[in-house]
Amino acid sequence: MSIILFHQNMVSKTTTIFDFKTTQTTKMRLEHFSKKLYY
Repeated sequence: MSIILFHQNMVSKTTTIFDFKTTQTTKMRLEHFSKKLYY
């Protein structure tokens, strides 16, 4: 029982980190793209 809970906890943490990295890269890409448009 606790192993399953632990596994779910790990998965959610990993997902959060992954989402954060994806958000960061998307922001950078958007900024880069807008710079290309404006300059």
